[in-house]
Amino acid sequence: MNLIVFSSSPHGAVATRFVDIAQRESIDATAIGYAEARTMVAMSLQDTVILPRVAPEKNEMIAVLDRFEKSGAHIVNPITSWTTSRDKWLTYQVLEEHSIATPKTWKRDDPSAWASGVEKRVFKPLNGTHGEGIVIIDRREAVPAKPGVLQEYIAFANGVDDRYFVVAGKVVAAMRRTARTGDFRANLHQGATAVALKPDPIVSELAIRAAAAFELTIAGVDMLMSEAGPVVLEVNPSPGLAIETITGIPVALEIIRALKRQMHSS
Repeated sequence: MNLIVFSSSPHGAVATRFVDIAQRESIDATAIGYAEARTMVAMSLQDTVILPRVAPEKNEMIAVLDRFEKSGAHIVNPITSWTTSRDKWLTYQVLEEHSIATPKTWKRDDPSAWASGVEKRVFKPLNGTHGEGIVIIDRREAVPAKPGVLQEYIAFANGVDDRYFVVAGKVVAAMRRTARTGDFRANLHQGATAVALKPDPIVSELAIRAAAAFELTIAGVDMLMSEAGPVVLEVNPSPGLAIETITGIPVALEIIRALKRQMHSS
């Protein structure tokens, strides 16, 4: 097995960590960016695993994955799962199709989002990440003039959400994030704080089902608690490794070992 970490930041800490761990596990590994990838797609890549670490705005990198696959490489997380899980509307449709609890969601211009008695909705940019552009609006305000969705506002969560990290059908780590004072977005990039969380069996099952709905081997599943129970907000195919620092669990090692097992069994 050879491992290629295909990264938006091939010299960054995350890509370097994956390469170092893989090499310690006796796997030939390297990290490459978009420029290097374009020179490799014509090569035979049998017995090669591509681990994408792609920023949401780097759509041109997702397109290269198809060419890697045609060269014989095994892509971690199916190519279609990347585009689907990074589109808020498609994400909602997949979760609904698989009967996975998720906040009710509407297209931004759907008047039925404002049913009688509803005062607040959450606007989310269609392809946003890190909580950027997410705002609470009320029925008297104009919906932001950009591609996006309106989502049920769940006040019960009170600015707290949980991330469950799923690897090969198993929850390997979890953390609870709390929004900074005056904000409702529990994203670390927006100043939220986080603590380690002991995975709840029921919530773990929901996270595993959500990852499976998108056919993701690796997924960060973000959930919050509603009055009716946990609901899935996001399913991230390229979750960050901050959870390692928060929990002390070597998630990157769990990923490398899972990929190794998968390749040996195939």
